[in-house]
Amino acid sequence: MNLKFILSQILCLIILSTACSKADLDSNKITTIDENGVEITSNPESGTWQSSDTRKIQFELIDQFSFQDSEEKIISGITFLSQGPDEHIYFFDRQQNELSSINQKGELRWSVGQTGRGPGDFENVSGMKVIDDKILVSNVQGTRIDLFDLDGNFDRSIQLQDDIIFAKIIGKTPDGELVISSMLRGKLGVTVHMVNIDPESTATNTSFPISQGPELDIKVGVGLDAGLSIRDGKIYSGNTSTYEIGVYSMTGELLQKITRDFNKMVRPGIMKMENYSGIRTFGELSNPYFLNNGSFITVALWPKNIEDPDDYMNKVQNNTAPDVIRANSLDYFSKDGELLYSIEHDGFYPEIGNLQFINENNILYTVKRLTINRYKMNVENE
Repeated sequence: MNLKFILSQILCLIILSTACSKADLDSNKITTIDENGVEITSNPESGTWQSSDTRKIQFELIDQFSFQDSEEKIISGITFLSQGPDEHIYFFDRQQNELSSINQKGELRWSVGQTGRGPGDFENVSGMKVIDDKILVSNVQGTRIDLFDLDGNFDRSIQLQDDIIFAKIIGKTPDGELVISSMLRGKLGVTVHMVNIDPESTATNTSFPISQGPELDIKVGVGLDAGLSIRDGKIYSGNTSTYEIGVYSMTGELLQKITRDFNKMVRPGIMKMENYSGIRTFGELSNPYFLNNGSFITVALWPKNIEDPDDYMNKVQNNTAPDVIRANSLDYFSKDGELLYSIEHDGFYPEIGNLQFINENNILYTVKRLTINRYKMNVENE
């Protein structure tokens, strides 16, 4: 056999072997299909880029709007930050029971509302989000949805079904129906509802449960949940207890699980007494926050000094429980669910603050106490 031919074949095998090895090194995730046809994307604890000598993700502060010493208006609690199509920022002040808006310079545009249950009043608000040209507020313990225009003028209210409580506003379906979630009583998770917000209808078109943790022996009237987000006609779910992202169709079919081999998270703890039972969460995995290219960020929160959550609850009952020491991890995934990089930090929130949303220009909005921050995320490999 021709020696040059043999050498060329060996060279080809070396090249192919090298290419295969590089592909394996470039991706740590494993994708399988379970017996129910659900795609399982499994990630190790450390992301593909984690071993790099340089930090692969940097956050560049663009703007910072502080209301700490504001003389113009008393702002005492920034929650449910959202952005409208006009690029103005909207939020709810839980302490003042007011709906407010600022422009892109951080200047207050308006504040409306007061404590009460009348039109334009607020009581125990459980969610707020700008959808199209309306501000939607989940009001009165999440039993009704109040609609406002982008100038803060009250429009109308939608009374939700009697079994819906603590409703959170998630987004809308491709067909324009409102997607909300409510507490899944007696379980860790949520019930998802598709609601027609047409003025002539208050009917709930579809509803289904999403589990967000293990089965626990808790009372029917008690529950805990993690967040949800919508992307490309799918619902993405966080988790109360483990590092698992659930991906669902708009009819509630489980399509995919994205997991990370991460044993630091702790399930909620249960306290049981003769005439009382309680539940407390010590952390959670957030829902994904998506960037334009389909990649996403999640934030995991866990206690550093609790291993047995029920034992800790017993110590709470006996007034011997230590303060909870928390840590968090901001994690960056590819659009295929591959963990790429993680940034761990002590405390409740990442170093950049409590992540609220990522806008269509890939700008991250976070909150630290009474300060709204805008960050640009710079990724070395992209």
